[in-house]
Amino acid sequence: MNSKRTLAAVFATLLLSQMSSIAQFNAYGDGLTQENLPPASFGDRQACTFHQN
Repeated sequence: MNSKRTLAAVFATLLLSQMSSIAQFNAYGDGLTQENLPPASFGDRQACTFHQN
């Protein structure tokens, strides 16, 4: 009897976890943009990601 109850509890837990992963969540944003910040300065130097001539 105890093993049937344990098996039922495991099955119910797996079923509920699968149902919660199927639930739809709202996502706002496409992930293709980035924030453009001014370059950081270190004393009299500026840090940037590209070399300016």
